[in-house]
Amino acid sequence: VEDFHLVGQWFPKIAVFEGEAGWNSHQFHASSEFYADFGDYRVAMTVPSDWVVGATGIEVETLPADGERRTVVHRAERVHDFAWCAAPPDLMEAVETDFEPGRDVPMPWLEKARARLGLGAADLELPPMRIRLLVPVAQKRLVPRMLRAARLSVAWFGLHYGAYPYPQVTVVSTPPGAEEAGGMEYPTFITTGAERLDEFAPFSWSNDIEVVTVHEFGHQYFQGRLASNEFEEPWLDEGVNSYAEILCMSDIADDNLVPEMRTFSSWGGERAFLATQTVPLTIARIAWEHRNRFMYFLASYGKTAVALRNVEGLIGSGAMARGLRTYFERFAFQHPGGRDLVAVLSEVGGFPV
Repeated sequence: VEDFHLVGQWFPKIAVFEGEAGWNSHQFHASSEFYADFGDYRVAMTVPSDWVVGATGIEVETLPADGERRTVVHRAERVHDFAWCAAPPDLMEAVETDFEPGRDVPMPWLEKARARLGLGAADLELPPMRIRLLVPVAQKRLVPRMLRAARLSVAWFGLHYGAYPYPQVTVVSTPPGAEEAGGMEYPTFITTGAERLDEFAPFSWSNDIEVVTVHEFGHQYFQGRLASNEFEEPWLDEGVNSYAEILCMSDIADDNLVPEMRTFSSWGGERAFLATQTVPLTIARIAWEHRNRFMYFLASYGKTAVALRNVEGLIGSGAMARGLRTYFERFAFQHPGGRDLVAVLSEVGGFPV
């Protein structure tokens, strides 16, 4: 869009080898995303010399090419995708900052995580890390809110599912006109979105900035490190992450960590929205077998989240929290399926299958 470039899904995906089942490779389907394996990447991007660049991984080298261009080299390890963006400095700026656990982990959240998981403070300790925000010049006044949303995301998911395993996360708030590039996840690199009106009431009362940041960062866990098959079991990525997103947003609201928000019950909203649908929704369905993209969205996101909330009601919130953490720890950097999730929740919940 004009001089903003978001470059995703730009190289051939290598199929995942699944042992006796062979290679798992599907053509692109618009409703779904890709299923890929982990690898190490070294990518050199040559751009105009003054342009801002954001990418998966971390910058390891900058090479001058000539007077008008430079080459930025990024390296990423144990990721299953690579994406990047570039824009001129009059359109976007880079904000370099950090996540410092002693400053950025809310004390009520530490106590909640200890109670839910039955773990001590030492088991929940999180490391510091870098946060890189690429923000449109027109949204500069929203930078503090965007960074707060990113830090809260790092804290909540780290406490509940284990420390973020990479040294940096890059957050890109897309500029005006490029909204379709927003709300997307890639390893260590997410896109969000905002509008300049979000500075002012009543638009500032919305929780949109926080929701999209929490959701996309959550994908660093559910699909980032747990590389489930998004073609065949999209609910295992989007739905589990939507469940975690609503839990995180509920904790943000309960502890008044974003005073600007005027919020309502997220769970109530999800249930009310699903209740208006008259077409049966099947969660466990291959992505391209849903009637349309809207049905795909309803089943894979909202209905899965509500179903998991019901599971939580059956086995208890503590068992649910411990089960998801166990699921994450057991299958990190692998390709778990739905049966794996059901087996772990059944085991931890005391209902072995």
